[in-house]
Order: sequence, then structure tokens, then C-alpha cells
Amino acid sequence: MALIFTHNPLERMRLIQPFAVNYLGGDFYSKIGIPSGRHTGWDLSCPTGTPIYAVRDGYCEYESVNGYGNSAWLHILTSANTQLQVVYGHLKEQGKTGNVNAGDCIGYSDNTGYSTGPHLHF
Repeated sequence: MALIFTHNPLERMRLIQPFAVNYLGGDFYSKIGIPSGRHTGWDLSCPTGTPIYAVRDGYCEYESVNGYGNSAWLHILTSANTQLQVVYGHLKEQGKTGNVNAGDCIGYSDNTGYSTGPHLHF
């Protein structure tokens, strides 16, 4: 099953760390509770306060999680009746919650949690 996003999480995207790559070296990710010891998302460069958007229609809620800091969790129901969760980590403040449409602003970027600078962990 391919997941097609109907909106980008940022207006301008520049990948600074890909999924499953450990640019920090050593056991940094294991120390913060990631069992694989590998990066579990894509880090996208953006300055503090950049609007973050829902990539698909779904249900958005907020939670503070150690590694991710302030985070938005977008729950997406696929056509195969499977629920997927998309995490938006290191946020400054929340935007729209509850039922959201693709393209709704669901938060603003920052440097919360375990982070080396402002970015979106997607």
C-alpha cells in the first residue's frame, strides 16, 4: 500500500536527516529510548515559528513526548480501513486540533524535546 500525501508538511522542504540514518553517531538514539538506535523520521529544516500543515485529512491531537517535545499526532484512516499515525515533532505551539483537512495549519516549528536546532521531525 502506498500512502499518498495530498499536502506537504511545510511550504518549503529541505531534508537535513533522512529516516533510519544516524548522523549523530554513537548511541544517541538508544539513549533517548529508540530501540533500533536509528533516526525514526525525516528532519526537515525550517526556522522557529514556521507553519506546519496536515498532509492528509484526519484527526489531530497534541502530546508532549520526551524525544519529540511538543508534538502533533495526525491519525489518518486509509481506504484499506487502516489507521496510520503521522508524528510532527519539536513544535513550538499547536494549531488546529480535532478533525482537520489536508493543508490545515496544525502547529508551528521549534526546537523542543531532544533536538539540535529548530526543525520539523516528520
